[in-house]
Amino acid sequence: GRRLSGDNECAVDATKDNDGDGIVDLAAEGECCVSVYGSKFDNEYGCGTTLAEVQAGGCCPEDFIARYSLQLDPALEGDQTGWDCVSFVDKDGCTEKNTQLGIPGFYQWSADVMGPGYCPHTVAALDTLRNIQGCGTCAAEDLHDGHCGVFWLETGRWKDWTVLGMEEIGCQKDTCCASSSSACCKLNVSLVAGLAC
Repeated sequence: GRRLSGDNECAVDATKDNDGDGIVDLAAEGECCVSVYGSKFDNEYGCGTTLAEVQAGGCCPEDFIARYSLQLDPALEGDQTGWDCVSFVDKDGCTEKNTQLGIPGFYQWSADVMGPGYCPHTVAALDTLRNIQGCGTCAAEDLHDGHCGVFWLETGRWKDWTVLGMEEIGCQKDTCCASSSSACCKLNVSLVAGLAC
């Protein structure tokens, strides 16, 4: 096999091995071969309730890395309730892993299922993706514009955002990045209470 056998003559940086499989990473930053992404530590499938249990329980193949999930949503920053099992082979290497496993499509190429840029290799890369050109990075489906009503206050999710995969269009000024528009505004309780008196 091309990538799995350890042939890495085409690699540029012979020291880049973020997944710890002993083979130079060939996946572009933001792309990976996915076994699991964003799974909660809820012992589903008997994988455990901690990262150590997931690693020890064999829920992530040896040539993949089990890690705390790296999510682009800034609301999940520092959240250690989920885990990923990923490998930084290139797309052909991901296909080859499926061939060796004998189950086509078991492992998925991140750009095909999550969109380009959704699989940062490191926390530093995640921070870079979130802060392109002085603005954060947000998935298109999570970007909300408009304003909160008179009885509402903006939450901390409002700032200048660029759309993931469309960074060339620049920052979208004063927008909200959240999985739901309801997370963009909160009731101004003191104003409402003042009017009720």
